[in-house]
Amino acid sequence: MALTGEDPVLGNLMNDVGLRTMALDPQDQFHSKLLAACVERYRDVSLARWKVIEGAPGSISPPFYWVLVFWLAILFGAFGLSAPPNPLVATVLALCALSITVAVFVILDMDEPYGGLFGVPSTSMRDTLADMMR
Repeated sequence: MALTGEDPVLGNLMNDVGLRTMALDPQDQFHSKLLAACVERYRDVSLARWKVIEGAPGSISPPFYWVLVFWLAILFGAFGLSAPPNPLVATVLALCALSITVAVFVILDMDEPYGGLFGVPSTSMRDTLADMMR
């Protein structure tokens, strides 16, 4: 099984499941609703699979990120210029800047669910699909 990119065997398995699901002919209303739920779940699993394969890009645009960083640097620079120069003020400003930096880092890291420091590994989905092949 490939560790990165699309695995052809698992791709064929997913396509086969989708084709067989679409080929079903429900006989009554209960089975029609059940088929609709199966098709929706298949679509969700397929989208999640492609997000893992493509490493879905983050939703935070780089220009917005750099404008935010620039704005925060100006903000803390203004705070530093307007505060009296003593070690306590410098320490508090440094801790505040560090806390905001860590918060922005965590937001950016959580924007990429399958990568980064707090990333969720895709091995469980790959193991599940491998078990389906057995």
